[in-house]
Amino acid sequence: MKGALMYDSRAVANTILECAEGRGLKITNLSLQKIMYFCHGWHMVVFGSPLIRQEFEAWQYGPVLQNLYREFKGFERKAIDGRCTQIDFETGARKVVGLVQNLEVYNLIDSCVCFYGALRPGTLVEMSHDPAGPWHDSWNYEGEVNPGMRMANEKIHAYFMQVTRPF
Repeated sequence: MKGALMYDSRAVANTILECAEGRGLKITNLSLQKIMYFCHGWHMVVFGSPLIRQEFEAWQYGPVLQNLYREFKGFERKAIDGRCTQIDFETGARKVVGLVQNLEVYNLIDSCVCFYGALRPGTLVEMSHDPAGPWHDSWNYEGEVNPGMRMANEKIHAYFMQVTRPF
């Protein structure tokens, strides 16, 4: 895959949450994780490079970015009404992480939110568990369940190249 700008998962998450809020959609931590995965996959198809710097892991309910899980786990099954933050190195205070600024990438994220954000979390889990997909390969590596296994971007890209884009 060609090299390109990859985003911090927190910026992408905040962009997803902003797009969802603008569309009147409520996003849970579980839904956010799956929408992040779908955005990442479609970004690789459209732009030829990963969207997110961090790697997805195969967890029981699908692909997960561990840092985002920790950031929003306090919301449990409720809709997320906060945003990802980071330390401001000048002041030492926490500040909200900025949104994705590239308009083409923002529009792709918004399209993903429009489609996937309207689906139930359970449906998103089912979609991410496709037996032909990278989560299934990582979770069932060598016939054994392997929680927390990394999901290779090459496998995510190859999978999304074979799937019909829903938007």
